[in-house]
Amino acid sequence: GSAAKRIATDLAERTDYADPWVLKTLAAALAEAGDAQEAVRTVDVALQRAVERGAAELRRELAIQREHYVQGAAYREPDR
Repeated sequence: GSAAKRIATDLAERTDYADPWVLKTLAAALAEAGDAQEAVRTVDVALQRAVERGAAELRRELAIQREHYVQGAAYREPDR
C-alpha cells in the first residue's frame, strides 16, 4: 500500500524515472494504493523506456499490467 508506494516513488526519483523495471514496480504500488490513473500513466512511461531498451519480454509484462490498471484493478505477478 502506501509504504510500497513511498519506497517505489523514492527509487523512481533516484533513477530519474528512467528504469522501466523500477517504473513497473511503482505502477504496481500506485494501483495497489488505489491510484489506477497514475498507475496507467506510469506504466506508459515504463513501456516507452522498455521500447528504448529493446526489452521485449518486459514490454509484454507491462502491457498485461496496463490492462489491469485501465480496469481499475491492481496487478500481482503470477506464482512461478
